[in-house]
Amino acid sequence: MEGTESLAPSADPEFYDLSRHLEQRLEEIVSSLSPEAFRALYEKDRVIRDAARWVTRGVEADSLCFWIINPERTRLVVVHGEPDEQMMGRELPIGEGVISLVLASEQALCENAVYESERHSSRFDEELGIITCAMIAVPFYLDGQLVGILSCIRQKTDPTAPDPPSFSAAHLNAMQHLARTTERQIKYLMLLRLIGLEE
Repeated sequence: MEGTESLAPSADPEFYDLSRHLEQRLEEIVSSLSPEAFRALYEKDRVIRDAARWVTRGVEADSLCFWIINPERTRLVVVHGEPDEQMMGRELPIGEGVISLVLASEQALCENAVYESERHSSRFDEELGIITCAMIAVPFYLDGQLVGILSCIRQKTDPTAPDPPSFSAAHLNAMQHLARTTERQIKYLMLLRLIGLEE
């Protein structure tokens, strides 16, 4: 329109170069992120730890886990567990189980009677003496890159006992919101480290 000036401000070349450099460095860091490095960042931030605790209680899950892909992209490693740490450090080969299915498809899953699924890996059920009944698993991204899975389950220990109630769409939404919140917070911590403002 005649007489209308551009609303886009003129970019400061130095700021643009710095911003571009930070984004490139962030992309490199995320690409080579190890489970140990993710956990170190995660454990530094009380906000995201509290958020995971609140969501675990809110969806009435028996446990919640963050699974991060190792740099070789061969295994998923549990780097945080709620409400206890019995799953901490456990590894799942990529390609095995429902968690790997979600990783490959990048599609969130909310499934009941998980123990009946041919896709379910029973290795942790056998180790922990539980039966996984219901599961939510959602892809977890950092800076647009898929780096792992956020999951929660409802379980039972007695095979003859009735299954616990199923998860709902609202519970799935809560898990997806936790994944997005954690992504933003971890990215913020990474940027603080890059610009030398880490506490």
